Amino acid sequence: MTRAELKQQAKDSLRGRWGTAVGMVLLYEVIIAAISFVAGLIPGVGSIAVLVVSVPLAFGFIGQMLKFSRNEEVGFVDFFSIGFGNFGKSWSIWGYTLLKLLPLFIGYILVLIVMVILGVVLGMNGSAESLLVILPIMIIAILVIYVLMIIKAYLYILTEYIGNDNLEMSGKDIVNRSESLMKGHRWEFFVLQLSFLGWAILSVITFGIGFLWLEPYMEITNIKFYESLANNGNNTSVEPIQENN
Repeated sequence: MTRAELKQQAKDSLRGRWGTAVGMVLLYEVIIAAISFVAGLIPGVGSIAVLVVSVPLAFGFIGQMLKFSRNEEVGFVDFFSIGFGNFGKSWSIWGYTLLKLLPLFIGYILVLIVMVILGVVLGMNGSAESLLVILPIMIIAILVIYVLMIIKAYLYILTEYIGNDNLEMSGKDIVNRSESLMKGHRWEFFVLQLSFLGWAILSVITFGIGFLWLEPYMEITNIKFYESLANNGNNTSVEPIQENN
């Protein structure tokens, strides 16, 4: 489906229900902000608590928006019951996604470490000219790895959608299924997100208030994108990938 068709489907789903969509987004953002604020008062442990809670809540929010998009009965705070009702599933998906990105992440950290060590060694030896030669190369290497991480991460952009539609699937199968669906479609999704740039700028101008309308618009459009890939949108349930023994 074209970007225009996906966006039109999203608008059709939102027509007459913008207030509900904005209310859901507002409640979700307020609760996340409140949790972060309270956790921030607890040094160290607070940050861990935010991460532990935010992963299932994000999973639940996607599930809530999926129901909303399909005109199913859904409450304003269903992301709580969906998220914490699938606490293990959400973390399994997160963990397997992290494993997929781990090699690039390790490479990124190693380059940073080497860069710091070289900078210290050359600085102590007074080799300013060598540092000026090596530093740009290291910076380019860091940027390249960072871009590769983003490109790789796009393969797993659909995990929470697939997970909500297929609760019986394992986290590993969900991550593999997202990778399978997104291969050859990452650029399409990137351009789709880029097409909201103008609205994002307007939202910033309104001191962020516009994001309350932009976020559900983007999320429902993402759902339509996902559904267009999963069995051509006719049946959003996807079968797990069979592992080769």
